[in-house]
Amino acid sequence: IYSIFIEGNMKKNIYEDFLVNKDEANIDEIQQMLEFSSHLGKQTFFQVEKFYKKGDETRLKEDYNLQNSGISYFLDPCRKEKLSNLKHLISNVKDLRNIFQHASYTLTETDIFDIKQYLIILLKIIDDFPLKKIPVFEEKDINFIADLLKLIDPDYPFFPTFAIYKNSSTKMKELIEQLESLETNKSVLEEDIIKSLKNAGLKTSFSHPSIYLKDENEPDKFSNDRIIVVEETSKYFKVQPKPTKELIEIYDKINLIQNEIVSEKLKICEDLTKKIFLFKQKIVRSFEIVGIIDSYLAKITFAININGIVPEITEDELQLVDARNLSLEKILHSQNLTYSPLNFKMNQGVAILTGSNMGGKTCSLKTIAQISYLVHSGLLVPAKKVSTPLFNGIYISKSATSFINEGLSSFGYELMSLKPYFDNRDNHYLFLLDEPASGTNPAEGKAIVRALALQLSNSRSHAVLSTHFDGISEGIECKKYCIKGFTEENIKKMSEYLDESEEISIQQIHRFIDHNLIEITTENQVPKNAITLLHLFKFSKSFIDLCESFSKE
Repeated sequence: IYSIFIEGNMKKNIYEDFLVNKDEANIDEIQQMLEFSSHLGKQTFFQVEKFYKKGDETRLKEDYNLQNSGISYFLDPCRKEKLSNLKHLISNVKDLRNIFQHASYTLTETDIFDIKQYLIILLKIIDDFPLKKIPVFEEKDINFIADLLKLIDPDYPFFPTFAIYKNSSTKMKELIEQLESLETNKSVLEEDIIKSLKNAGLKTSFSHPSIYLKDENEPDKFSNDRIIVVEETSKYFKVQPKPTKELIEIYDKINLIQNEIVSEKLKICEDLTKKIFLFKQKIVRSFEIVGIIDSYLAKITFAININGIVPEITEDELQLVDARNLSLEKILHSQNLTYSPLNFKMNQGVAILTGSNMGGKTCSLKTIAQISYLVHSGLLVPAKKVSTPLFNGIYISKSATSFINEGLSSFGYELMSLKPYFDNRDNHYLFLLDEPASGTNPAEGKAIVRALALQLSNSRSHAVLSTHFDGISEGIECKKYCIKGFTEENIKKMSEYLDESEEISIQQIHRFIDHNLIEITTENQVPKNAITLLHLFKFSKSFIDLCESFSKE
């Protein structure tokens, strides 16, 4: 059974390799939004469950159908407590799989108690989970629970307690009855001795020695042959009753009986271990089922929390309608800024994305990456509508701030990381290239980008390419989009909003940028707003004039 988890770790590597430069899409933040109630669910989601790629369309659709069923079921007002109750039960599950690793291991009384507790919790989880409506596992895998509980504890199978006592075996019953009789006789004899000592003016007991100060008592008082001085100092005596020969014999018998009880308990544990281990595979499988349920509940909770929708899985069309980047949306809302959802559509080939600085081209690419990654993870997506094919990998450009750690120039890193994917561009990848070749000289950079766009347009992959180079789409059949950015109307509003002497912040600038994408039919010239930003950031007039003169040249 553990080979599943070894294979699962290999599947997990797809999470690392599937999206190149996954940090650029804030995937770790998204994964942290998944609310697992147990490490079993987390392990199942990341290491065992399918990570969907091209060819897995049918299985992904089945996964989404199950999630839709769960969302409808648990959002019913009559069942609003069921989801939280299930999560609470799962959080109380103790992972006991390690005790089943060794066939020669004998379960202790505590182990058996833990197994019984687990089975009772599992029974409640199964009873609360609507398996017939949401068949995420097979009923035959959990139909052993009641039988095993009765085997472990025939008298109180469904009580959350367990102890090996009288009825565990015939011999145990005999031993316990002998022990009880001896304990009764012991108590009678001890009480007689304590009473006789009390009549002699000495108060003490067998369980708690008494202390008498020497300056208040005569030493001869403690020479009584019915007491034992267990400790003597210059200031006090510590005494306790002296047991009779008959009482000592009872003590010895009690010790012998107790040792026999320990041996009998071990035999009973060995016998129960053999019986429980007959269910070993079913028990271990049941922990996997808890993981499946927990993973499933985490997925539908994620969908509910983000108001997610089920994407349409297509052969070719990639379309996002009002798609939201969860990380960016959270940041902007924390700054009281309006978030502009993404609207985008393309088919196999290339889409060219242009627009002004700070307009949101990079964020658009990150949003596409994030939405696509959620789909391949089998999660619902934050959008009004999403249509997408499945890919065999996603390549997103790495931000320039990350290159220093690589010990390479931005252009060098870009070439090195892109090449293996570009060489296999007919393998149905999604390329999200943010201003490629911008780290080299403009003439060569433009030539490289045009070549990239041309070859990707004729491949079996989808590519979105943002650029500041003019005329990249010339002679290439592709979609063309532009970020609206700084419209004349918004620049006018901004100038009215600010005093001449007032400094402008990044947050204020974003209030006046239109981040929406618009589809364009021509792309002769990329919008240029860099000098507009110089004005907004209050650079000196002489510097701005110099920039404008050089720009005209």
